[in-house]
Amino acid sequence: MKDLLTPLVVLLSVCSPVAARQAPKLVVLLTVDELRTDLYEAMAPHLLENGLTRLSRDGRVYDTVIHPLTEADPVASEAVLQTGALGLESGITGRCTIVRKEGGQRHLEGSVLEDKKYIGYGTADRLSPLALAAPTIADRLAQATHGLGQVFSIAPSAEEAIIAGGHEAQAAYWLDDSTARWVSSTFYPTGLPWYIGKSSTVATRLDKGSITWQASSPALYASLLPYACSGAFSSDHIYTRAFSSVQDLKHSPVVNEYVVRLAESVIDGAGLGADESMDLLALHMTAGTPPSVSAGISPELLDSYVLLDRAVAQLMELLDRKFGKGEVLVALSGNGMARCEPIRDDKKRYPTFSPERCRAITNMYLHAKYGVKGMVTEVTDRGELFLDRKVVEQREELSLAEVQDAVCSFLLEMAGVAYTIPNHSLRDLLPGDPVGCTRLTALHSALPSQRADVFVGISPGYLIDTGTATPQPSYTAMPTMLILMGEGIEPEVIHTPLDLRGVSHEISRVLRIRPPTP
Repeated sequence: MKDLLTPLVVLLSVCSPVAARQAPKLVVLLTVDELRTDLYEAMAPHLLENGLTRLSRDGRVYDTVIHPLTEADPVASEAVLQTGALGLESGITGRCTIVRKEGGQRHLEGSVLEDKKYIGYGTADRLSPLALAAPTIADRLAQATHGLGQVFSIAPSAEEAIIAGGHEAQAAYWLDDSTARWVSSTFYPTGLPWYIGKSSTVATRLDKGSITWQASSPALYASLLPYACSGAFSSDHIYTRAFSSVQDLKHSPVVNEYVVRLAESVIDGAGLGADESMDLLALHMTAGTPPSVSAGISPELLDSYVLLDRAVAQLMELLDRKFGKGEVLVALSGNGMARCEPIRDDKKRYPTFSPERCRAITNMYLHAKYGVKGMVTEVTDRGELFLDRKVVEQREELSLAEVQDAVCSFLLEMAGVAYTIPNHSLRDLLPGDPVGCTRLTALHSALPSQRADVFVGISPGYLIDTGTATPQPSYTAMPTMLILMGEGIEPEVIHTPLDLRGVSHEISRVLRIRPPTP
């Protein structure tokens, strides 16, 4: 027996140090808002060698990452990416909390992560991750290291920063809408140390004047957009101290370089990767355009990939300078969504669907059928129809399911309506039940008590007539990509489609930790 055990002990003693060296000292989770595979491939020949090109060349590329929903806002998509779970399981269905008031009216009430128990560091925001009902990649890594691994998260917006950091983060930092400075929450133990204040370069630039975004390569964009008159911006985008301007800046690709600057300050100030415990740094950048730029392919959208590539190149240079080869795992992923490109606003050429007219006609039908006025309180530009449930409950002869079914049957006769889904048909579905993308999107659009009563599918060729109301930003699913680069990961391109929920599983497998959700 002794003769058998001796070689085994020698083998383990030799292999253990090797295995330990393979574990990275730092994991960088880089989420890119609105990153599209098709646009990346179009821009790839014109990008830097040490940015996105280097990641694609030296890493494992999943070039077809698909969002399981047909639409979801960036915050809900961030939660899917970090937890591997959809809205009902993660508790995050959008940026704002949706509340149904008495009378059935729908209201948006602040951030979905609002928490009055915690005040902000340098901000009036009172936020925490306690509304996040599922663990994240960061949480699992912190648990795997028994709390010895540090977790920090940086994003232009609060919700993305907090969700990526999970419950175990030492700190999450975001840009305040009013001051344009990096801020945080008292939920986190690290607080707002001196090196964060020193890195408020956005505010410093704005204090000195303004930040201007100009086209980097107008000639290139003109060649890639043959139907456009010019590759230049219609006008330069100038960002100032104004509240709306800061909000616009936070959603522009200009902010990417400032995320990298703060990342360097956090790595140095917090000592990330300085010991044997695996640390995690979650970063959030954008490859999209701000609300002030029309959705769709434009010189601004192409330029966002150039600015993203520069920021990634700066990040890679930073990691090379701070850490040696094999010490860092970089995981870059898009969020699988992009802003919808609207139909040209020409009511003479396109049929229109009016949510207000839909509400009025449906109320007339329900009044004639049940003798009750004003049962429909709102129809949104996304086709969500809300009933006054209190009125229905007061009529003993009526049931909510019956009224929902009646509305569905009636609306199917209306021009521009492709399909209808009653809410009661969603309530008995379990998370693992096989359902189509459309029904799955409706199921996870809001928490059960706040969900619409009827989901109306509007035909894609119809123009939405919102009247005087400001239309809400709309996002649609768009194939994106996942890149994993680090020691022991062989360069390859995987064309097999990967569900966005599976991104956290792929990262967890490489790190050899438990995935956030089954």
